[in-house]
Amino acid sequence: MAYDEDEQQARFQQWWQENWKALAAGLVIGIGGIFGWNAWQSHQEQQAEVASTLFSEMSAAVDAGQLQKATELHQGLIDAHGGSPYAVAASMRLAAARASGGEFEAAAALLRWSKEHADDSALSQLAQLRLARVLWAQGDAEAALVLLDQELGPYTSAAAELRGDILVAQDKRAEARSAYAQALASAPREARELLQQKLDDLADVAEAQDA
Repeated sequence: MAYDEDEQQARFQQWWQENWKALAAGLVIGIGGIFGWNAWQSHQEQQAEVASTLFSEMSAAVDAGQLQKATELHQGLIDAHGGSPYAVAASMRLAAARASGGEFEAAAALLRWSKEHADDSALSQLAQLRLARVLWAQGDAEAALVLLDQELGPYTSAAAELRGDILVAQDKRAEARSAYAQALASAPREARELLQQKLDDLADVAEAQDA
């Protein structure tokens, strides 16, 4: 028994001499990885806080009508934190302000960027819907309709209503009525009354189709 214990001890010592460096290196790497991960998480949190602050400052500038300042803050946010959700939210916020001021080209550029860079599909689809509105305001109804014919997820009803509005403007009343009916089928309660009014305004189309 004693011989076996001595032999086991000798084997362990031999194994230790052959492997202690690798074990020590693995321990150092493991500890370093833990501290590295914690440092990375801390850095990410700090960057998110900075991005959030920039977004708040930009939104305040928009609310104050200081669009030049807002544009500068937006560019700083894009340059430093272009991959963050705040960058997309800021672009859409600024796009709304530009569109309200009739600066449709600038608004369209901001919405295209938002659509391409949004990580969340619903946010990307919202940017697409708003881009369609801007394109129509620019006079490019056909480009707007192309966007509205694509998948828009939770904004399907709003997209169908906008399609109907564009078709009415093009005097395509039968197609417009179909679009409004599609919008009404999935519309939230608060939007139903207006959609029904739009359908009623096209009642002559339904009568002609039934005749």
